[in-house]
Amino acid sequence: MKSSQHISVDTIDWKNLMLRLTDWGIGHFKVSKDLVITGTGETIDNVAVAAVIELFDKLGKNYSPKSQDECFYLTKTIMKNKVIDLFRKSSHKTTNPIEDMDDSKKAEVENILIDTKTLKDAEKLETAEHYYQFTNGETELKDIVDAVVHCEELEPRNIAVLLGISVDEFHRRKKRLNYNRNHKKTN
Repeated sequence: MKSSQHISVDTIDWKNLMLRLTDWGIGHFKVSKDLVITGTGETIDNVAVAAVIELFDKLGKNYSPKSQDECFYLTKTIMKNKVIDLFRKSSHKTTNPIEDMDDSKKAEVENILIDTKTLKDAEKLETAEHYYQFTNGETELKDIVDAVVHCEELEPRNIAVLLGISVDEFHRRKKRLNYNRNHKKTN
């Protein structure tokens, strides 16, 4: 029988969640020796705290994680989005066009852009790897995961064409994947 209950605030190990997020953020984002995320002016700790607060505020309303691991994956996504928002906000503060910058400043901006693209590619790979556990080794479900993660901007009918299957078959496979995900035993 499937349990639809989300994890309660009392059962979440908040300290562990913060430590995991901070460790993950240090390895995932480009940070200075002071743990400031390059290009944002914010520290890893501050962004992790903001992500955890958002989870806490919206737990049971917008967010319904069922385990400690799902809380981690969810807050990790929240944290990534917050960093992207910080990049956007800091880019509005820049008043100098790139043509007017000296070569060292241009190189710094290019590195940030490369890091952002690498971050998006790494996010896609990480998301796919997370969902592979629900494929039960079925190649056709793994193909669905890969297609949805890497072609997220395409409509289902276009993804189905790329996979050489009908739209109905695409939706059937996606339902099987969701069924496997919802019925996987949580720790």
